Amino acid sequence: MRIGMEILTEIPDSFRKPAVDLFLDSLGEKIVPAMGKRSRAEALLMDSLRGEACFLAVEGSNLLGMIGLNTSEKVFVQAGLRDFVKQVGLFRSLWTLPILGTMEHPIAADEIYIEMIAVSPNARGKGVGHALLGRAEERGMALNKARLTLQVVDTNPRAKKLYEELGYSTTKTYNTYPWGRLVGWSFKKVDYMEKALAPASV
Repeated sequence: MRIGMEILTEIPDSFRKPAVDLFLDSLGEKIVPAMGKRSRAEALLMDSLRGEACFLAVEGSNLLGMIGLNTSEKVFVQAGLRDFVKQVGLFRSLWTLPILGTMEHPIAADEIYIEMIAVSPNARGKGVGHALLGRAEERGMALNKARLTLQVVDTNPRAKKLYEELGYSTTKTYNTYPWGRLVGWSFKKVDYMEKALAPASV
């Protein structure tokens, strides 16, 4: 673990805006094009990120990284249809939500799904991502989950390489082309990956 790094199990008020910014800086290519404006995505996430379903890596007042986790009991981004319509309007919702829905992952009772993981640019290569993924594994084992799962897009080969090094394997790949172009996605393929978890020690 990076010296001076602390892992938080909540999102303090002082870190909520930085957490939203990091989310969108790292993963905005999925949500911002669909919502039309970054400010709309910011407003949605400010109200919907759930601190009890994530880990934050911090160093003093600096946010180094963040991982959001979904289970069948709890989700990291708790936003519904009404919240989306409130930000983008009914017309845009009617044609973007079905496309966004193609990337929705139904959560099984035996898994923890990594909704997102992001590391600040100045903290990359310093073990932050490894530490956050390690905490996700610990939580999964504590909850008696059998596996960790995630999705990675074809425009992020660096992330996929990290996951493979940590024992994740691709179980299926699906295309977002051509319908993804309608919402401005730059990626064309998404890999679904998973890693088996060892049973928690008694």
